[in-house]
Amino acid sequence: DTLSLHDALPILGNLKVKIYDYKSAKKNFKKALIIRRKLAVENMETYISYLAETLNGLGNLQSKMVEYKSAKENFEEALSYYRTLAVKCPEKYIPYVKLTLDNLADLQICIKSDL
Repeated sequence: DTLSLHDALPILGNLKVKIYDYKSAKKNFKKALIIRRKLAVENMETYISYLAETLNGLGNLQSKMVEYKSAKENFEEALSYYRTLAVKCPEKYIPYVKLTLDNLADLQICIKSDL
């Protein structure tokens, strides 16, 4: 069922990252992203944070896989959602804004060190 996959796929993706199975992790994050985008279209208020979480997780994985352009795009999209959420509920979402900005900063360091 779609809601079960919406919860399970990102968890499985994170577990795959921990065992360095990046290819499988990426598949899980991509599937979760498709599901969460659909859910967000149906009910943005409920699912926007889940969508941002998935984008951030995928961005972290793509950073490890040296897919910097895609990682940056995913972090920036996640950041836009977290900033929107932080306007409504700053105490809950400002830490996620900070985390995503930190991920973007780390990505810039990786990009510069690879030059």
